[in-house]
Amino acid sequence: MASPLGLSVTDVVEIWRVPAGTVYRLASQHGWRRYRESGRTLYHPIDVSTTLSERSVDRGERCESA
Repeated sequence: MASPLGLSVTDVVEIWRVPAGTVYRLASQHGWRRYRESGRTLYHPIDVSTTLSERSVDRGERCESA
């Protein structure tokens, strides 16, 4: 389950149906803001949704997470 502060890699994989490696790559390429909570890295939800929404549009995919 997503934290109030951010999304874990597992959250992003489940919500957006992308491989974990893609999450790490996109986070690095797009400079997603990161937070640490209980030893886990959490990504800022706006950064994640902006990048993955743009990626879905570029690929002609329908965004089902909204």
